[in-house]
Amino acid sequence: MNFTQYVAIRTILDYEIENNEVNKILPQIVTIFLDKGNELDDVNYSKIRESANTVAASSISGISTAKLIPVFEMLLSSLAIPIISSIVANPSISKNYINKKTGGK
Repeated sequence: MNFTQYVAIRTILDYEIENNEVNKILPQIVTIFLDKGNELDDVNYSKIRESANTVAASSISGISTAKLIPVFEMLLSSLAIPIISSIVANPSISKNYINKKTGGK
Protein backbone atom coordinates (compact mmCIF):
# COMPACT_ATOMS: atom_id res chain seq x y z
CA MET A 1 0.00 0.00 0.00
CA ASN A 2 1.40 3.37 -0.88
CA PHE A 3 1.09 6.49 1.26
CA THR A 4 -1.78 7.96 -0.77
CA GLN A 5 -3.81 4.77 -0.33
CA TYR A 6 -3.05 4.75 3.40
CA VAL A 7 -4.21 8.36 3.79
CA ALA A 8 -7.43 7.66 1.87
CA ILE A 9 -8.26 4.58 3.91
CA ARG A 10 -7.29 6.25 7.18
CA THR A 11 -9.47 9.26 6.37
CA ILE A 12 -12.49 7.01 5.83
CA LEU A 13 -11.82 5.08 9.05
CA ASP A 14 -11.34 8.28 11.06
CA TYR A 15 -14.57 9.70 9.63
CA GLU A 16 -16.46 6.54 10.56
CA ILE A 17 -15.04 6.60 14.09
CA GLU A 18 -16.02 10.23 14.57
CA ASN A 19 -19.52 9.84 13.15
CA ASN A 20 -20.54 6.40 14.38
CA GLU A 21 -20.73 6.66 18.15
CA VAL A 22 -22.30 3.18 18.37
CA ASN A 23 -19.28 1.33 17.00
CA LYS A 24 -16.88 1.15 19.94
CA ILE A 25 -14.81 -1.66 18.42
CA LEU A 26 -13.58 0.18 15.33
CA PRO A 27 -11.51 2.73 17.30
CA GLN A 28 -9.82 -0.12 19.16
CA ILE A 29 -9.09 -1.99 15.93
CA VAL A 30 -7.66 1.14 14.31
CA THR A 31 -5.52 1.89 17.36
CA ILE A 32 -4.20 -1.65 17.56
CA PHE A 33 -3.47 -2.31 13.91
CA LEU A 34 -2.69 1.13 12.50
CA ASP A 35 -1.41 3.21 15.40
CA LYS A 36 0.33 0.55 17.51
CA GLY A 37 0.82 -2.34 15.07
CA ASN A 38 4.53 -1.72 14.68
CA GLU A 39 4.96 -2.28 18.43
CA LEU A 40 3.70 -5.87 18.20
CA ASP A 41 5.75 -8.90 17.30
CA ASP A 42 4.45 -11.29 14.64
CA VAL A 43 3.06 -13.83 17.14
CA ASN A 44 1.05 -11.27 19.12
CA TYR A 45 -0.09 -9.53 15.93
CA SER A 46 -1.45 -12.87 14.66
CA LYS A 47 -3.24 -13.57 17.96
CA ILE A 48 -4.88 -10.16 17.92
CA ARG A 49 -5.84 -10.50 14.27
CA GLU A 50 -7.48 -13.84 15.07
CA SER A 51 -9.53 -12.21 17.85
CA ALA A 52 -10.52 -9.35 15.53
CA ASN A 53 -11.55 -11.82 12.83
CA THR A 54 -13.72 -13.71 15.33
CA VAL A 55 -15.52 -10.52 16.32
CA ALA A 56 -15.87 -9.41 12.68
CA ALA A 57 -17.44 -12.74 11.74
CA SER A 58 -19.88 -12.43 14.63
CA SER A 59 -20.73 -8.88 13.58
CA ILE A 60 -21.46 -9.96 10.02
CA SER A 61 -23.81 -12.62 11.35
CA GLY A 62 -25.91 -9.88 12.92
CA ILE A 63 -24.75 -9.73 16.53
CA SER A 64 -24.96 -6.15 17.79
CA THR A 65 -21.90 -4.08 18.59
CA ALA A 66 -23.12 -3.69 22.16
CA LYS A 67 -22.94 -7.46 22.62
CA LEU A 68 -19.60 -7.75 20.83
CA ILE A 69 -17.71 -5.13 22.85
CA PRO A 70 -17.33 -7.27 26.00
CA VAL A 71 -16.44 -10.30 23.88
CA PHE A 72 -13.73 -8.40 22.02
CA GLU A 73 -12.35 -6.88 25.22
CA MET A 74 -12.32 -10.31 26.89
CA LEU A 75 -10.49 -11.84 23.92
CA LEU A 76 -7.91 -9.06 23.94
CA SER A 77 -7.49 -9.11 27.72
CA SER A 78 -6.91 -12.85 27.67
CA LEU A 79 -3.85 -12.30 25.46
CA ALA A 80 -2.06 -10.43 28.27
CA ILE A 81 -0.19 -8.09 25.92
CA PRO A 82 0.67 -4.86 27.77
CA ILE A 83 -0.06 -2.47 24.90
CA ILE A 84 -3.42 -4.11 24.31
CA SER A 85 -4.34 -3.89 27.99
CA SER A 86 -3.92 -0.11 27.87
CA ILE A 87 -6.15 0.16 24.77
CA VAL A 88 -8.88 -2.01 26.30
CA ALA A 89 -8.69 -0.04 29.55
CA ASN A 90 -8.96 3.28 27.68
CA PRO A 91 -11.23 2.89 24.63
CA SER A 92 -11.13 6.64 23.97
CA ILE A 93 -7.45 6.37 23.06
CA SER A 94 -8.23 6.23 19.35
CA LYS A 95 -10.52 9.24 19.54
CA ASN A 96 -7.77 11.16 21.35
CA TYR A 97 -5.31 10.17 18.62
CA ILE A 98 -7.68 11.38 15.91
CA ASN A 99 -8.34 14.66 17.70
CA LYS A 100 -4.61 15.23 18.00
CA LYS A 101 -4.15 14.57 14.28
CA THR A 102 -7.05 16.78 13.20
CA GLY A 103 -6.65 19.54 15.74
CA GLY A 104 -9.85 18.50 17.55
CA LYS A 105 -12.12 19.00 14.53
